Amino acid sequence: MPEVLRDGGSYFDPEDYISISNAIELTIKNEELRHQNVLKSYSYSKNFSWKKCSEETFCYLIETLKKYKNEK
Repeated sequence: MPEVLRDGGSYFDPEDYISISNAIELTIKNEELRHQNVLKSYSYSKNFSWKKCSEETFCYLIETLKKYKNEK
């Protein structure tokens, strides 16, 4: 999921076992890459929380309800 992982991980074709194997092997063998991915992923994770998700969902539902009421 590029919108979540961005450049903080290794991507692979989920239907290609060789692609999966290569991504795993690269992550295991390259300590610097692994360390950078951990730092980036942790930093990106700060953008997500259940509180933020619930607030955004609630706002979306309110806006949708307002649009629906205005159409009637």
